[in-house]
Amino acid sequence: MADLLVSSFGSDSVLRYDATTGFFIDEFVPAGSGGLDNPTGMTFGPDGHLYVSSWNTDQVLRYDRTTGEFIDIFADGNSLDNPWGITFGPDNNLYVNSRNTDQVLRYNGITGAFLDVFAAGGGLDAPSGGLTFGPDGNLYVNSFSSDRVLRYNGTTGAFLDVFAAGGGLQPDGLTFGPDGNLYVSSRANGSVLRYDTTTGAFLDAFVPGSNGLSNESSGITFGPDGNLYINSVNTDSVRRYDGSTGEFIDVFAAGGGLDFPIGLVFTDDSPPPTLEQIVTPSSQTVPATPGTRVSFDVNYSTDPGNTPTSALGLRIHYDSTQISFINLTNSLSAGEQPTQVPQLDIEDFDGDPETDFYILKAWTDAGGNWPAANPTLPERLFTANFIAQADFSETTVNFTAASTAALASFDSTSVEIVQPQFNLDIDGNGSTDALTDGLLALRYLFNFGGNTLIDSAIGPGATRDTASEITNYLDGARDIMLDVDGNGMADALTDGILFVRYLFGFTDAALISGAVGANATRFTASQIEAHLGAFDL
Repeated sequence: MADLLVSSFGSDSVLRYDATTGFFIDEFVPAGSGGLDNPTGMTFGPDGHLYVSSWNTDQVLRYDRTTGEFIDIFADGNSLDNPWGITFGPDNNLYVNSRNTDQVLRYNGITGAFLDVFAAGGGLDAPSGGLTFGPDGNLYVNSFSSDRVLRYNGTTGAFLDVFAAGGGLQPDGLTFGPDGNLYVSSRANGSVLRYDTTTGAFLDAFVPGSNGLSNESSGITFGPDGNLYINSVNTDSVRRYDGSTGEFIDVFAAGGGLDFPIGLVFTDDSPPPTLEQIVTPSSQTVPATPGTRVSFDVNYSTDPGNTPTSALGLRIHYDSTQISFINLTNSLSAGEQPTQVPQLDIEDFDGDPETDFYILKAWTDAGGNWPAANPTLPERLFTANFIAQADFSETTVNFTAASTAALASFDSTSVEIVQPQFNLDIDGNGSTDALTDGLLALRYLFNFGGNTLIDSAIGPGATRDTASEITNYLDGARDIMLDVDGNGMADALTDGILFVRYLFGFTDAALISGAVGANATRFTASQIEAHLGAFDL
């Protein structure tokens, strides 16, 4: 069931009221919790928690969405002075009105780190409660002391225009209504004024000053019932008005110690949004033969993409009767913890009875900036190295999370290690050569057939020497062997070139330059060499 939260400026608390009846429930954030001093603006973040501006401490504090318990000081400093209106933008970062510096500051929505002065200028003077992104994606800010609502580019923060003025406006709270128009509470005359969403033209006094409001109307919002809720500062109450006509309905909430109400927000019954941490191997199928080394990269990404987090603890599960663990190399150094020696999987964490051991690897960052403050993902976590046992046939390597970032879920893709049915000796003469096997692979990927496919490209002693034999062989090997860069398709100008260069003996940058396809999961020279090397004679 939804509730109504109201910041009580005079009592340093956030009070909770039943969203249906308006009855007082409790002091959701107790007075002074976490240092809260004169709370003003409130909003819920992408993580589902409650964020509250603390006016006298120049901070934004975070509280648990369910219990109201203090979590941390999420944002402060960097010229933040008397914070008021706050909102999360389309980029999931936090925007805060800094009233005494005439600025809108932006903070990282995950870590709280200061990013920049997002908006200033254009005559912005004492921005207070009103701060919101509009249907056009731009940022709307109340300029209290100049009696205007200003609009800024929602991506760059550049000043666009004076969007709304007139009608007796002295703006405080602002919100876009169900009709798409802009509603602004005006302290000058205790009214709520409405402006056209496209032009900013004054439409009407949706709630006239004579309709029950004092001259100190503050935060406003439309509720789940479609009606308009307004904080009445001088009467220490929340008043409700018809969302279609603006007619007064009732004094919806009061009591419980409510003193000088500023911000108000309705809670949401939906489960908190979660970040997904994703682990994916560079190839879902890795070839191996008994007694040989088996190596594959493991990559990390997030959904939403490129999101920094605080931690990941990862288990790598394997069947010791099929492969033996050597080590993890090329490990991501940011926040890296030591690699634990293989552990017997007594609790069967991956739910696979065939895997009997796991390796534990972890990364942590107390500041929430792992693997970087602004990561570009996917990023390689490590290269896993095993040896196939003497009686190796096939096996699976699984991944489970030993720990994740707060509110994060986990997803992974397993690795199938199999004995290859194909190799680079395409003509079957017992050796590999760029000008025979490489040329055959390249022509095949260009869709050559008949004599055009095999002309002058069959080596001496070949056991596959007709076009149909070559085509049938490569049809079977196409998805497993010929998708060299691992992007899900075999292409002549990427995979074919890589195939030929490998057989010529190219390495390092010369091997991969200009030849790795879009969305490749194998994109380094070592990854390409490891893949093709598994099929080499």
